[in-house]
Amino acid sequence: LALCLSRSGRYRQSVDSFRKLRAFSKRVGNNWGIGQSYHNCGVAHFENREFPKAEACFRKSIDHTRSTGDEFLLGRSLYQLAMAVLEERPNEAATLLSESERVKRKIGDESGLIGILHGQGRLAVERGDFRQAIQWFARAEDAARRISYFEAQSLATFNIGRTHLDLLEYDLALEHFRKARRLAESEELDNAIRTAVGGEALALERLGRNRLAEKAFWRSYE
Repeated sequence: LALCLSRSGRYRQSVDSFRKLRAFSKRVGNNWGIGQSYHNCGVAHFENREFPKAEACFRKSIDHTRSTGDEFLLGRSLYQLAMAVLEERPNEAATLLSESERVKRKIGDESGLIGILHGQGRLAVERGDFRQAIQWFARAEDAARRISYFEAQSLATFNIGRTHLDLLEYDLALEHFRKARRLAESEELDNAIRTAVGGEALALERLGRNRLAEKAFWRSYE
């Protein structure tokens, strides 16, 4: 229930449900449930752009998983914490990404390692190194394609487009936004479709194709 609420954008309700999961897990001594509740509360706060609250939850998840030995969740929480602090403290984010990568490589978390590539791209963007960011996102795109992780592939393609937009390369941006949309449509990934269409609207507007931009803009809100 809590995951469904979070994925449907009902973040505050999902946080309440995860707190109930944590309370129950503590009563019955289920360490897995405790860790998951901290981590997923953090994800909900992050998606709701409540970054200080997200940071607090991820730090609690990390402390908990270090004590229980849940390395899978540790690697994921380290990555999410890096994303939560990236804009304010990029150097700390870089350190967290490196630790997350070490943990994920140790346990063979292949899909989680795609997140590291994405995170390095985000870090490069934050530092203003857009060409390097495109290379990281392209590596994430290829890695996701190899394991048929279509949601991550679409996101990586979108981020390549977004970075081209930052570089004022509007035709290349539009090309990648459309590529991301086509993949998302083929796999029926509704959130990814809306994200990619929103990117198309921005690129079309920058290219002066305002009528098409308006259509794409309204579609992104359907």
